[in-house]
Amino acid sequence: MNKFLIIFATALALTSCIYDFDAGDTFKDERVVIEGDISLGDVCEFSARFVHPLNDKGSVKDLFPHVLFIVEDDQGVQYSALQKYDTPATIDLTSAPTDRKYRLYVEIRSEDYAQYVSPWMEPLPAPVIGELTETTTYTELMLGLDLSLENGSGCYRWDYEELYRFHSPLPGPEYEYKIVAGNPTLINHAMANDYSWWPYTYCWRQTQSIRTSVAIARALEGWKLEKHKILTIPLQSDELGIGEYYLKVKAKSISETQYRYLDAMNKGSDNVGSLLSPLPSDITGNIRNMADTTICAIGYVAVNTVATKIFRIKTKGIDKWYSPTRYYRSPFDMFPDLHTTAEIYRAAYSYGFYPYKDSEGSLQWVPMRCIDCRENNGTLEKPTGWEMEEGI
Repeated sequence: MNKFLIIFATALALTSCIYDFDAGDTFKDERVVIEGDISLGDVCEFSARFVHPLNDKGSVKDLFPHVLFIVEDDQGVQYSALQKYDTPATIDLTSAPTDRKYRLYVEIRSEDYAQYVSPWMEPLPAPVIGELTETTTYTELMLGLDLSLENGSGCYRWDYEELYRFHSPLPGPEYEYKIVAGNPTLINHAMANDYSWWPYTYCWRQTQSIRTSVAIARALEGWKLEKHKILTIPLQSDELGIGEYYLKVKAKSISETQYRYLDAMNKGSDNVGSLLSPLPSDITGNIRNMADTTICAIGYVAVNTVATKIFRIKTKGIDKWYSPTRYYRSPFDMFPDLHTTAEIYRAAYSYGFYPYKDSEGSLQWVPMRCIDCRENNGTLEKPTGWEMEEGI
């Protein structure tokens, strides 16, 4: 997944001791973009593609169809994966030892065959993830994170995942749509006082941050980030509505060199920071072409160790109420060319609508996404991997 980089300057005095990364020479017609970090203790994603320069409107090509990625350590152990078409390669480094040096080898297997490699690097230690501070206003919740690493670089990078329980916009229906003897039939469960037959009102949803955030704390005491703002959530959001919201933070320590690279990338892409954004000048990373080491890919591979911590958010938001009438549809109006009720019901169901009883007892039809939380990227079972430490 392509991620945007946000650089947080924590002190104005910082500019006196951090210098712009060397931009290098103006780049050629096309450059290879290689994305991904060697993050020990995590499952890592890697991808490669072409990107055009600014004078070509910054257009981006798709991922190369076949690219081999190999993470290797200085004792000869290799972890590999193949990128196929539009899917990034995934390499599991959760059990990789932290007492070895690592590098990334990339082999583009296409008509543009090329080999790229990063330098050997020792993994940076993982930072300590401290408290998560919750600060609320009348309309939103702000989450602030503590990060520290004794004798570290003072530079940090993090991502997060969210897990929360939510409900469908409307309560479950009273009618069940079934085909009986070849004909559409509506079964009224309210007549039998059966209101539990519909299990699709509450679901779990898991999302991932679209931004990889970066911060520097060199001007702060102990080079620690304290209550650093990482996320703002409206109180009326789905995340906070029910009060079952979890945040999984994955943090890394990065080198000052990588920070300067990301800072230069941010300045060179109109403060958006995407590796795929139009670049006004070349930015030299640390991934070089093996046949011609003067050619660099766009990208900076780091080797670090990931710290992970799961928080349960204590703040409960404002559960939203949805007016059912906004979703009502008449299948007879939607399919005027059909003649029988059975044909109309069958067509409405096939187009994603479901029978629904309004407050006056009349039969309406609503989109399935309004009553089935699975239609909104939900799952009935809570995903695994979200077990929290005792007492948290």
